[in-house]
Amino acid sequence: MKDLDPLTTLAHNIRTTLEAGAQALIEQRSGFPAGGTGGTPSSTSDRTGQLATKRIDRGPERPDIDYERTLQLLTELQDILNRARPNKRTRQHIQATTTQRNDGCTSCARVNTWTARTPNNTMCRTCNELLLRIQMQHHITLEQPPATLVDRQRQGRRITTREINQALHEKKPKG
Repeated sequence: MKDLDPLTTLAHNIRTTLEAGAQALIEQRSGFPAGGTGGTPSSTSDRTGQLATKRIDRGPERPDIDYERTLQLLTELQDILNRARPNKRTRQHIQATTTQRNDGCTSCARVNTWTARTPNNTMCRTCNELLLRIQMQHHITLEQPPATLVDRQRQGRRITTREINQALHEKKPKG
């Protein structure tokens, strides 16, 4: 396993630098007003002088290309970090296997897929909803939905009444 301390330290340093540096970069961007009120009501207004003084305090004016390049780099960094994070199903699996014992949905296991089961049930939410739909439409009692429908559901495909009827017909023993 790799040592993550340098990465964690670097991430913390980058966050601190980003918080302070982002505002400064925006303020140093060309065309961004540096601030100033233009003087007090009793004095003569010198808005240009005030802006110049404020600009010196904030550092030299930065070209727009610096701002755009920083924005591009941060967008790329965010994309890399988002791709590095595990997807939702993996996070659910990790959470279920590390925080509490969860063997997963028994229905999904038949199609070689792991999904966290719901509390007090042997199936996940989607398999349970599919089972209830089948039982309500056909007025039958089943332990689990047909495996062909579970597989179709895991593929993200729509399950129509026709597919349900076909799966139930295939499941009936021929005699």
